[in-house]
Parts: sequence; structure tokens; C-alpha cells
Amino acid sequence: PPNYQGCDGVETSADGRTIAVQGEVFDTLFGGVYFSSTDLISTKGEQNLGGQVHLSPGGHYAINDSSFRITDAPILAFLDLETGIQTLIRLPLSEYGHVNFPPGARAIADDGTAIFFAYTLDYDGMYIVRPGKDLQEFPVAKAQPLAIDASGTHVLYSTDAVRLLNLGTQQDQVVLPDAKGVSTSGMSDDATRVL
Repeated sequence: PPNYQGCDGVETSADGRTIAVQGEVFDTLFGGVYFSSTDLISTKGEQNLGGQVHLSPGGHYAINDSSFRITDAPILAFLDLETGIQTLIRLPLSEYGHVNFPPGARAIADDGTAIFFAYTLDYDGMYIVRPGKDLQEFPVAKAQPLAIDASGTHVLYSTDAVRLLNLGTQQDQVVLPDAKGVSTSGMSDDATRVL
């Protein structure tokens, strides 16, 4: 798109047929400021979306944070890339705040289950959201999301340690006992290997 000021990151579906290229757009209409923008390219065509877009491995779902500035209330939506339907996600946030997705790792699974961390004036915490379901607080306080597996059943997260939680059984396993300095990580599609 015109006015792109560089590439901040690229996500692809597992088969490489859907690509999300994230960057910043310089916009003179708002006094010359930079906004996050994502160019979403698939076999169905190309579209430009405001904000960050994260893809599921199978390329069926995406989650979009279309907030323009860190001082704006977050605007999150599920994108069904097969049907083109966009569904807003209701967030229990005050008018100020922002969300962070796992840095450099998967944020959304093939079934649409997504993880993120929300910062607000009233609350900081990790959330799980699924298409058609209510937003849930993550069951571990002060957790930071690192990755979700392709099936949406395992979440890699950090507190004082890097841990892996099975969402179905609630089995919680220590992966790395000392997580000081760990801000990014990833795991295989089936959650058997942590990177």
C-alpha cells in the first residue's frame, strides 16, 4: 500500500496461501502520525486492514486489533477468512488501554481460540477468547502470553517460570523454571516442542 514506512513483521498460514504483512503507514490527515496497518494477501485477493492482524495456522481465522493509538480503547475482531465475516470482540476495558499479542509467536489457533494481554487503567491481565463465546480471564494471575498451539488446547505463558497449560484438563507444567528475561518464545503446532 502507499505510504508504508517499512515492514514490522510477516505471518503466514501453514500452507503459505495466506500472508499478513504488518507495517506502519504515515498519515498526513492526522497531523503526520504513524498507524499500524496490515496488508492481508490470500487466494481470495488482497485487502488492507488498520492495525495488527494475526493468522491461524490453517488460514481460516485471524484476529485484528484495529486500534490506532496506544491511548485509544482497543478494538478487537475475529475475521473469518473463508466467509469474510468480521465479529467484534467485547472487551471489559475502560476507554483507555491496549492489548499485546504474543511477540513473534502464534496468537490464534485453527479453531479461532486466541490469547492476548490487556493493559487498562483498572486491570492488567491475560485473556482467552473464542469465536461465539464470552471472553475469559486466563486462569493464572499475572501471566504473560507466549504462544498457543494450533489446536487451541495448549497455551505457553510466563510468570516467574515458562509454563505450558492444557486448557481442557488444566494440567500446568513447568517448561523453564527461571523465566527472567524471557519475553518471547514459541512452540510447535502440537505443543510438544518449545523454542
